Amino acid sequence: MRRMRSALGGLAESLPSQERVETVRGYLEHLDRVIGASPFDVEDKMMARQEDRQGIGLSRRQSDAI
Repeated sequence: MRRMRSALGGLAESLPSQERVETVRGYLEHLDRVIGASPFDVEDKMMARQEDRQGIGLSRRQSDAI
């Protein structure tokens, strides 16, 4: 989840078309809904909402609700 969020966040930042950015943000919102519906505890859900570009457990930044 964290690597996917990071990839989508980077993609949204680099897209020239606002329409495409909105599509990517829709995917991020879907990802948030999936995390929210997961059976994990609150701490795990918070961690899942953070970006991890390298996949080694280090967060680049905590994602705002996009």
